[in-house]
Amino acid sequence: MKKIFLLIIASLTGYFAIPQGQHIIDSLRIELANASEDTSKIDILIKLNENFWSMHSDSALKYGEEALRLAQLTDDLAREAQARQRIGGTYQNLGNYPKSFEFFFKALEITENIGYLQLTINCLLSIGINYELLNDYPTAIRYYHQALNRVVATRQTGWITHLQKFIGTAYGKDNQIDSAFFYMQKAFEGNDTLKNDFLEQTLFTEMGIIQFKMGNHGNAFHYLHKNISINENESDHRSLSTAYNTLADFFKILGNADSGIYYAKKGIREAQANGLINRLVI
Repeated sequence: MKKIFLLIIASLTGYFAIPQGQHIIDSLRIELANASEDTSKIDILIKLNENFWSMHSDSALKYGEEALRLAQLTDDLAREAQARQRIGGTYQNLGNYPKSFEFFFKALEITENIGYLQLTINCLLSIGINYELLNDYPTAIRYYHQALNRVVATRQTGWITHLQKFIGTAYGKDNQIDSAFFYMQKAFEGNDTLKNDFLEQTLFTEMGIIQFKMGNHGNAFHYLHKNISINENESDHRSLSTAYNTLADFFKILGNADSGIYYAKKGIREAQANGLINRLVI
């Protein structure tokens, strides 16, 4: 589930870039070797961190820390904040939340001082995600709202929609169901314009969970099966694994052990097809 959660982050422009492949990494390494300006070197190092972020954390940290060192040597506060945010994201992916918070909060302090609004929003979201991953939903919601308030001023529709989804999900996990439904519905409305396919799939799953908590079990299963239908057509094993495990949870709660085991096994098969490890819910 954590990998799915972080891939949702990756769909946000300017936050975590989705790795582009070995040919891009090789090209960036050549650019780095030929770069003469420190600013160019820092930018390339940050891009290398982005491309290693979800695959090889050690390499991601190496490039992020080198970018930070150069930014500090040249008193480049904007790029120092970028490097710190990237390093914080790498530690987040590793599950080292104390180190992640350390880098995120320092990056936030810098961005606030220099008026770097876009990265301020990124840092607020990053901090909120850490708290959500630590199951501190009220604090996560507070940081998500701070990020949303900043984004509304920029009128960036994509960011607004994604943040509404994050807020809705966190409210749902905190069992504030009315608020969860309100923000998830807003995210659905926003995505009607945005038309982000990956976001749509996650919205189906999250709305299904909220509907289940509301007692609308028929609607909950409807949303999950819409997600499954899309992902079966696209052979998206990662998303299918999440959807099947969610259905397994539903059936477990309803006392239908056979169906719970059936969907949990399907979730495991999809996870294995994608190289993930998922739990069997019985």
